[in-house]
Amino acid sequence: MNTEKKLQDLGLSNKEAKVYLALLELNQAPASDIARKAQLNRATTYVILDSLIEKALVSTYDQEKTTQYVASEPETLKSLVKERQIEWKEKEKTAEDLIPSLESIHNVGDEKPTIRFFDGEKGLEQSAEEFYKNFYKGKETVKIFYSRDRIENNISKELLDHLKNSRLRKKVRSETIYNYSKGKYDDDTGDRIKVNDDKFPISIDLEIYSDRVLISTLKEKLSAILIKDTDIADSFKTLFRLAQIGAKVEEEKENKN
Repeated sequence: MNTEKKLQDLGLSNKEAKVYLALLELNQAPASDIARKAQLNRATTYVILDSLIEKALVSTYDQEKTTQYVASEPETLKSLVKERQIEWKEKEKTAEDLIPSLESIHNVGDEKPTIRFFDGEKGLEQSAEEFYKNFYKGKETVKIFYSRDRIENNISKELLDHLKNSRLRKKVRSETIYNYSKGKYDDDTGDRIKVNDDKFPISIDLEIYSDRVLISTLKEKLSAILIKDTDIADSFKTLFRLAQIGAKVEEEKENKN
């Protein structure tokens, strides 16, 4: 990643990054020289310099009736990052205050289920966060039906750890039916039953809790569906219980053999 792109990641625009880097090389210069170095027209350069002055990344002084521009020390970038952190915390607080009002507007009634679709790893993370946000300690267990192999092959370890920790912070235990080619997988967060992948193939991640059902595809192109409806969730819980009974019978057969 080049320096210009890194500056943009810190919050500077493309042109702000060009002008700041040009001025760092020049040390101090009038706007005309900066514009030439940054390969921008002079009018645009003046606007960008004013913006960088507001960010405390550029200062000025007059020399022989000409305004000279000086780049601030690169250490100043830390202050810019801190300001952005404060700004985002304020935005986060505003969003938290706003969500209840928006949810009341978005309420479509108990008779109609809400269904949302998500794409990609970021979408998968967002769908899980929305699914987990209604978790409450001791209310019930989350029912999970999934392929451990596909989880490991298609989802990054960082996201897996993040999602697992998000659930564990809510102190909600799980009941799980899964398959795994590497043998048993235990993590002491709930009751688990492993099924034979040859006899009972699983290719998705299905999670059920309260009035919500989260279905995630575990292909190279990740996607998820989040359903919010009490009747649908309760029906999936019944199906899970039936599958659990059958899985325990199969497990006992395999143990005997």
